[in-house]
Amino acid sequence: DALIYDFNARLYFRGLELPLSGGSANGQLLQRSTKLRNTKWCIGVAVYTGKQTKIQMNLSDPPHKVSNIERKLNGYIFILFFILLTLCITGSILSRLWLGAPTTAKMWYLAPHEITTTFDITEPEAASTARFVTYIILLSMLIPISLYVSVEVVKTFLMFVISSDDKMSFDGIPAQARSAGLCEELGQVSYIFSDKTGTLTQNLMVFKKCSIAGIEYGRGYCEVERAIARRSGKG
Repeated sequence: DALIYDFNARLYFRGLELPLSGGSANGQLLQRSTKLRNTKWCIGVAVYTGKQTKIQMNLSDPPHKVSNIERKLNGYIFILFFILLTLCITGSILSRLWLGAPTTAKMWYLAPHEITTTFDITEPEAASTARFVTYIILLSMLIPISLYVSVEVVKTFLMFVISSDDKMSFDGIPAQARSAGLCEELGQVSYIFSDKTGTLTQNLMVFKKCSIAGIEYGRGYCEVERAIARRSGKG
């Protein structure tokens, strides 16, 4: 930011308006660790303190790490909640139409004159609203809240397996699973960060071959070798 060292302000003192402008080099702004020379004293007011300092302004909250399973699980729960809400609203509307129908009052076997909270032919709107709450309670099992608990139990078990696996130890030091939320991300490599030596002509890095635990992955055949084969008439 080109204006990071600029300072523009006005000081009102005893009816006088004193402009305070200029940067740290030729103005009235004295930054932290500034040393005064050829000046015996000065009167100043502290500015840019607390949350207005550059360090605090540049700070940001750490991102919350969410695994792919948790992200998909949250999406499924949202879809199930939308289905639940749709079913409850549909049932409430149909209940309102049924309670307001003239044939409902003629159904003597339902005892329509015995008014309850959810069955009232005289106030079908209030009864349908009560039935909406009833439908939510009855269909609440559609949302698997216990699935979150089951997933956390499985993650805790995976942490115990990783910590007690002798094949994952090094010089007798066992592996430590410090985050239970990322156990299921093991082995799912999406990005590989590497350093290059020299200059890349096309600014392109192509995976050729690698060896993990003695097993080779990749055919070791890149675009340069394909171009050489095409020129020589072999490709």
